[in-house]
Amino acid sequence: MILKAIKHTTIIILVYMYIYSPPLTLLPFGLIKLILPLVYFVLFFSRKQRKVLLLFKNELLILIVILFYSFFISGLNFNFEFPFVYQNFGLLFEAFPIAVFLAVYIIDVDKKNINTLLNTVFYVGLIASVISCYLIVNPEANYQMNNEILRSSSWIKEVKYRGFGFASMLSFAYGITQGIICAITIYFLSQEKKIFKRLFLVLAIIIFLISIFVNARIGIFPVFIIILYFIIIKRKFKLSLFIAIFVFALTQINYESDYVDVKTIKYALDFFSETDNLISGSNEKTTYNILFDMIIFPSNIKDLIFGSGYSIFGIFNKSSDVGYILQIWFGGLIYLSLLLSLVVLMAKKIVKIKNYKWFFYLFLGTILVCNIKGYFISNNSAFRILILIYVGLIYINKSNINVTKTIKNN
Repeated sequence: MILKAIKHTTIIILVYMYIYSPPLTLLPFGLIKLILPLVYFVLFFSRKQRKVLLLFKNELLILIVILFYSFFISGLNFNFEFPFVYQNFGLLFEAFPIAVFLAVYIIDVDKKNINTLLNTVFYVGLIASVISCYLIVNPEANYQMNNEILRSSSWIKEVKYRGFGFASMLSFAYGITQGIICAITIYFLSQEKKIFKRLFLVLAIIIFLISIFVNARIGIFPVFIIILYFIIIKRKFKLSLFIAIFVFALTQINYESDYVDVKTIKYALDFFSETDNLISGSNEKTTYNILFDMIIFPSNIKDLIFGSGYSIFGIFNKSSDVGYILQIWFGGLIYLSLLLSLVVLMAKKIVKIKNYKWFFYLFLGTILVCNIKGYFISNNSAFRILILIYVGLIYINKSNINVTKTIKNN
């Protein structure tokens, strides 16, 4: 019993480190890198782990091409900071190998059951969201988190109404990560029959939504995607209507409190008023208008096709947050095409798996939408969580196929 508890606790810690990789001030790198020695040790000695990793040889090959291209285009333009090279290096040598290690270990614990992996992701995400909720109502603890515990950006340190969590990239990837896990929770809710478990999942959804809206509101889009899936594809109107009314009702509550900064509440709820202004065609300045203004393409054909080797994020007069624009400016349409070829390859594999069309839509929709708001297809928590679930699905699907073939042959 004690050994089982230690095993599950270890799994939770490792998955938390992999997904969120908190950048502690005590270390010059995120916690994800502490897992690497263990992963490569196991890969070296475990034939099974190497065999599973080779299931993704095409994905790894594309990443190798992306890495070499990003390195080449940076060097060609004498940009030796290599921010994009570093991200691609992380996807190739961190995100995929660690995902294989974790997915195989977690799934094998419960005899090839994908729900073990999804439940682990759910509880890890819930822990992260509970930490966020605690920090929201404890400003002093949040100040200590962002100034003493984590290596936070100067922007997060100054903007006190955002950035609540024990994770990296709180103002972008973290919110999307919580949105993905919230979408998975809604999927769980659609399958659950027991009333007390359903109530627990509803409570979890509330906690996830809070952590999304106070950090990065773009994280609500995975939730919208799963709701649209249930409306259009599954035609579960009752569940979709319940979730929609539930989310709307949350926005109508008076959240004024002595414990929460009024700016935090305003930032969270402004998402709905800004979206309403966009739909109604209002000229009022919103996040959407700012994003539209950031659609700036290179002025010459060379940079458009091959890229400039530089990031325009934060550059005066032509700065952009838009992921597609950042990718084009860095490596041109060639670089963007390589990144999208990786996404298409992964999506094609997912769509072939029976009973997991919901994840296909969540996977593809989240990437295509969230890459508008920022550089999504990179080594960040949101893309890593998609990779982890993807690796788990492909592994268990391949295992089941092999079992079926063995039975037929016998």
